[in-house]
Amino acid sequence: MPQKQKVQCYITREADGATQVLVFKHRDYPEAGIQVPAGSIEPGESPEQAARREAFEESGIRELHTRRYLGSFRWHHAERGEDHERHVFHLESLQPLPERWEHTVSAGEEDKGLHLIFYWLNLAEAEKVLSGNQGAYLQYMKV
Repeated sequence: MPQKQKVQCYITREADGATQVLVFKHRDYPEAGIQVPAGSIEPGESPEQAARREAFEESGIRELHTRRYLGSFRWHHAERGEDHERHVFHLESLQPLPERWEHTVSAGEEDKGLHLIFYWLNLAEAEKVLSGNQGAYLQYMKV
């Protein structure tokens, strides 16, 4: 079975002297755990384009700047029996964002209609609690 191409986004800000990363929980599926915006690369789309699109679709943030590409890793999604290659990006918002907000995903076959609750965590805390190996590349965010 071919590898699915995926993206994962670390959207950051500086607050209280620390770097914080944007995370979310599913309102209706708490068992999904704490996550960062992520999703599939569509045909004809570059990984960077997919990262910015997925971040917008899942969070509602329109103005995003790509700080850098952090790398990729292979991950086996045991529940689905799929192998993924995840491309990881560091993004920053170019607009002020609240401490916490809720957003309903309006696009994507799997995600449309999902209600997500967004908030910020310091990098060290996020690295410990993110689901599905999503915290693996946070180590590259530390200065």
